[in-house]
Amino acid sequence: MQRLAMSFHRVAPMAALLLVAVVILNRAAGPLPPAVPRGHAVIAGRERLIIVGDVHGMYDEMRAVLAKALYVPARDTLVFTGDVGNKGPQTAEVVTWIMDAQARGEDVHTVLGNHDIYVAEGQGVAAVNDAQRRWLGSRPLSVTIRRFRVVVVHAGVLPGKPLQTQSLETLTTMRNYIPATRDGTKDPKRGEPWVDAFNRHHAQRTRTDVTDGLPSGFHVVFGHDAVRGLQRSPLATGIDTGCVYGDALTAMVYPGRELVTAPCREVAPKTITDPNRIPKRRLEGQAAP
Repeated sequence: MQRLAMSFHRVAPMAALLLVAVVILNRAAGPLPPAVPRGHAVIAGRERLIIVGDVHGMYDEMRAVLAKALYVPARDTLVFTGDVGNKGPQTAEVVTWIMDAQARGEDVHTVLGNHDIYVAEGQGVAAVNDAQRRWLGSRPLSVTIRRFRVVVVHAGVLPGKPLQTQSLETLTTMRNYIPATRDGTKDPKRGEPWVDAFNRHHAQRTRTDVTDGLPSGFHVVFGHDAVRGLQRSPLATGIDTGCVYGDALTAMVYPGRELVTAPCREVAPKTITDPNRIPKRRLEGQAAP
């Protein structure tokens, strides 16, 4: 018994230290939000609709483009294309602004982007609290605005497949479409731009064919692809114009599909894994089709 008591006294301090270490690590990491986003949102839409491209924590530029778009909370619906945080210096400020706007009853929404997932899972560089991480992780994969017949996603939509059945990876990371497999890829060197395949598919189908979950006349607005920058086509418009890389933050305003831009500071360096920046001259004087 004496030997057992001595062994216990030797082991107990080590066990206590281990327990303290585990508690500290758990508090530092914080509880992760659910990894599965909360489906797809459908809203009516107010008198005007403003869709803002990838903000990436550029709070001042976000406020500037909203001012240029003449955002009026009581009149307008505001939707972000995802990636509201990470890379830029003010992710917490951007997320706080959106959350506060929703709490005030403003018609403000954002879809889930791949960098929002990074932040929500504690993998991003942004400093946010647990409540903000949970909020980011619970954003919908798409927002449909019925009044303007618009669907907002972060990355893209596969042609010929119901929107509600498309994967998290497709809707948050896709850049290209592979016809042979009828699947998407984030590799811009494989297949073809998904926008080209999407427009071709819709041009060939009948007006009553709704098998892909997007009835005729709906327009897709997306972000994510700063490599290609502003993309305009009959049925889809990409508005990630590389704000965090020093180019511009773009918003599309309905009715009329007017494009509004605000200049941006260069914050994130161009690297092998980051998108190539889009020359500012490509954004000047461009209007939506």
